[in-house]
Amino acid sequence: MKTKMYGFRVLLVIALVGITFLAVIRNPLDIPGIAFWDKFNHFIAFGVLAWLSDQSFPKRKARIKIAGLLFYGFLIELAQYPLPYREFSGWDMVADLMGLLVYFAFRRFYLSFQP
Repeated sequence: MKTKMYGFRVLLVIALVGITFLAVIRNPLDIPGIAFWDKFNHFIAFGVLAWLSDQSFPKRKARIKIAGLLFYGFLIELAQYPLPYREFSGWDMVADLMGLLVYFAFRRFYLSFQP
């Protein structure tokens, strides 16, 4: 069990590094005309981060994980603020929060049916 948890921690670090990298480079994958694409990316990324943090730290309370990941999202937005090709966006943080809340709501729903 501990080996599995450590494996998830490695994946969590890799995901955090990858997302941070993608957050500060010029966005080559921006699809013009699809306004929600960036918010969808935030939603999915933070849903995956929620799952990885949940698997990495199973005994931590969900609110601690949510707070930590939201703080990480805030730091990303701060890092983007001075970049000429990026911007600080509160809506990105809303999409981050939605990804986290949807994951933890589904987890709670799923666990309610476990024996």
